[in-house]
Amino acid sequence: SQEVPEKSPLFKKGIPERSEETSGKVFTEEGNKMLLLNGRNSFLERYETLSHAKKSIYIQKLIFRGDPVGRLYAEKIIEKRGRGLDVRILLDDLIANDLDYILTPLDRKNTQVLYNNFMAAGIRVFGWACKKRRRNYFQGLDFSKLIKRNHEKLWIIDADTAIVGGINVGSEYYALSGKSFESWRDQDISVKGPLVKDIQSSFFRSYTNFAIRFKNYRYDKKCY
Repeated sequence: SQEVPEKSPLFKKGIPERSEETSGKVFTEEGNKMLLLNGRNSFLERYETLSHAKKSIYIQKLIFRGDPVGRLYAEKIIEKRGRGLDVRILLDDLIANDLDYILTPLDRKNTQVLYNNFMAAGIRVFGWACKKRRRNYFQGLDFSKLIKRNHEKLWIIDADTAIVGGINVGSEYYALSGKSFESWRDQDISVKGPLVKDIQSSFFRSYTNFAIRFKNYRYDKKCY
């Protein structure tokens, strides 16, 4: 049998060069460079940005699961935190703790271990705390928290590259399981340029809101 030659790299400096293989076209407008990514290319782009991160990693997700994809990302994120990068993770409290219905029992356990490992590495994970009773939404009397949940999905590296869209951190979003019935069809957009600063400002608005509304350090310190 004849060997199939390896394809040249899809990604260069965080933006795919060969757009015919990325399910989209590179658009440039007002100094911003944007590219539509399918699941598999979003997976590659995210890992590429983590690998080259130098200053900061800001992640806001509805779901960050401790399955093989999540654990791969987490290993790189914890490594970068150990090198002194500013790493912040913002999750939806109810999904992170109770309502992720796709999880197998093993993935559910691994997800909690993954969050604990983040916290133990010095990465504050808003939306989750280590105490056995973790539902921060029901602390105190402010029931307006229930309608102020997090469904945004932001991935911001070094204030230079952002990935936004519908894709969470879970194997089914990246079509990597090989089983079509376990895969979602979703899209992301990779962005470079001045727009990234606006996306990062959106992240910090949410992060500040959580810092004010979820004063749960007395629970979080059990992680460290």
